[in-house]
Amino acid sequence: MKIGTRPRVTRLVVAAVLVLPALVASVAPSLAAPSKQDVEAAKQKLLQAENQFAALNEQYNEAVYQLQQAQQHLADTLAMKKAAEAQAATARTALSKRAVQAYTDMGSQYEALLSAGSMSEFSDRLAYLGAITQNDANVASQADAAAQEAQWASQEYDQAVQDLQQKSNQLQTEQQAAQNALNQARQYAATTQANYNTWYQQQQQALAAAAAAAQQQQQQAAAAASQPAAQSPPPSSSGGTTTPPPTIPPASGGAGTAVAAAESVIGAPYVFGAAGPSSFDCSGLTMWAWAQAGVSLPHSAAAQYASLPKVPLSAVQPGDIIYYDNFGAHVGIYVGGGQIVQARHPGPGGQVQYSSMMGYDTPVGAVRPG
Repeated sequence: MKIGTRPRVTRLVVAAVLVLPALVASVAPSLAAPSKQDVEAAKQKLLQAENQFAALNEQYNEAVYQLQQAQQHLADTLAMKKAAEAQAATARTALSKRAVQAYTDMGSQYEALLSAGSMSEFSDRLAYLGAITQNDANVASQADAAAQEAQWASQEYDQAVQDLQQKSNQLQTEQQAAQNALNQARQYAATTQANYNTWYQQQQQALAAAAAAAQQQQQQAAAAASQPAAQSPPPSSSGGTTTPPPTIPPASGGAGTAVAAAESVIGAPYVFGAAGPSSFDCSGLTMWAWAQAGVSLPHSAAAQYASLPKVPLSAVQPGDIIYYDNFGAHVGIYVGGGQIVQARHPGPGGQVQYSSMMGYDTPVGAVRPG
């Protein structure tokens, strides 16, 4: 009995080795499955679409902000024009009344002039009557000039409003196109990931079935030879985290209030044009966080960076706003320990999160509200 055991075991091991690939091939799907590289490429394409959408979002915010400023200037100049026209009308009315009065009271004016006791008094009375008339004329002329200047200014601002409205409409069209591209990239990434997951599960099932069949044929002797090869788990997306890093020191004052506000909405979704309290885009988050400290900021990453005092990146403090512009205007709020809180991008993984200040992108600069 012992003499035939080793050759029999050897035959079983060889049979298991031959059966294992055949079973895997028979169970695996016939259609070509995406590789891990395909999944990563789809995720990179999605990330590019998300960054493009976020950048266009901030460009649109900036255009809307500039449009609002131009509209306010237009309203102010129109009000100035209306006030100047009213002043000119009043002055012209007074001038007309004085002309009528001068004509009807010509006799009394002559009497006043002729009743002067001396040549000096006559000259003074004549100059006085002329000065009154000239003053009314000057007021009317100045008011007319002010109205004309206001008219020119209103025309300039009206043209600016039209230009900015056209720019805003164009950006809105581009934003919609970017949204469509983003949706397509999301669908492609999701489909690629799902196909990979299906293929991965089928491979695992095939390997398990092959291992079971091989184990049945070779029993204990073939068990070691029939173990399925290790497979890598499906790739997962990377990015920020909703867990605060342990190295972040506490902040105080208005900056502490802004930091605490930003940290209180960790996990809130990124929504185009949103500024809280339950969803945000990047500049909407920094605007809302500092509003909790009583500081008003524009809803525009570029406008925030342009309007606030600059600080060196080497001297940033909690509450400072970090500005990026390699993928398009983007901001986050510095919370200490080399970390920022940001509304990263639309879609999965882009919610309000902690990120490394240098990990998201290379910052352009920093500004300090308050």
